[in-house]
Amino acid sequence: MVSEVPDSDRELPSQQRSRAASHAGLAPDTVAAALDRLGGHISEFDQRLLIECPFDHYVRRLDPYPAIASYSHISPAVKEIGRIISERVGERGLERYHQGVMLTLILRSMARLQATNLPEDIKSLFADNFSRIARNIVRDADSPGFYLYPNFSKELAICTLRLIPAGVQKVELNGLPRRYFLTIRSRTLLGSLSFLAFHLGGIKPLYEMHTDSRDPKAMVLFHPAGWAQFYARVARLLEMNPGVKGLFGSSWFFDPALERISPELAYLRTMVTENGGRLIYLRPCSQTSREDALMYSAKRRKAFGEGQYVPTEYLVAWPRRALIDWAGRASSMGPGPAVPRHEHSPVMSGQDGARPKERPASHPSGKEVTRG
Repeated sequence: MVSEVPDSDRELPSQQRSRAASHAGLAPDTVAAALDRLGGHISEFDQRLLIECPFDHYVRRLDPYPAIASYSHISPAVKEIGRIISERVGERGLERYHQGVMLTLILRSMARLQATNLPEDIKSLFADNFSRIARNIVRDADSPGFYLYPNFSKELAICTLRLIPAGVQKVELNGLPRRYFLTIRSRTLLGSLSFLAFHLGGIKPLYEMHTDSRDPKAMVLFHPAGWAQFYARVARLLEMNPGVKGLFGSSWFFDPALERISPELAYLRTMVTENGGRLIYLRPCSQTSREDALMYSAKRRKAFGEGQYVPTEYLVAWPRRALIDWAGRASSMGPGPAVPRHEHSPVMSGQDGARPKERPASHPSGKEVTRG
């Protein structure tokens, strides 16, 4: 089995620590050693697999991925490699291979990250995520089947630097899916299209936000101060990338019905809509998202059981200028309370349907910040 990755930099020998990237909680030598041991484990399935199809061969097929695409995108070339490997070593062998690909990408991205112009705090969040992903791999902490598509797509996108950790959410460069336009209610269609055309400036490129339930340091930030911190980071990314038109996301927790049933979650919508963003109805939630919406709230379960509440997915979109302006106003009011880190947080199932623990607003300047 692969050796353990140390929990912090102070556990590394001094010569390894000096080689670690400045933001990493993980030394490159440690990842490389873990990768070597994983390669030995894969050889138990097929001694020639890594000779004929080394990890770098797979990684090179990931490099041509489009700049604007969902984290779940998988190319025909990558599908074909996966099919070939699965035929040779089975699904469990393919999972081990994918783990090796992830460690290979972490090694490469630890070095590449320092050459980017990303803000320092986002580089640190990447380092946190690399450490978390690597430890899960070497501890064999995930259930069988996780390292098969699409289950590990978010982890893969983080390791290729396509999915950017920004706090309570992660963002990627994407566009509004065309399927959304088929679900917009007819009475709001004209106004929604007008907003998207003249305020947002088009449907791509945009940052799309995602909840990552596997990242406990992100999930613990599911409160007003954590979301304010996230939006401030996105504003900095927008300032650095003038071609990106804004931010969007969709979830049950943007539903205006929560104002009545779970008012403590209303800030998730109003922080956007009261500062230049737009709320657009999409559709009733899928079964998975409905379960997420009901999981942590007896009130919502009761209202659902009585036919008074149907979990519904809404889109929020925040144009770049409005988001940047909000961040400037929020910054001028001074910092809020320290945002907690390293605490336990409830997590959720499904791709993006969050299960935030309900809590009252904790940011003393929350009203001023969210209302601009």
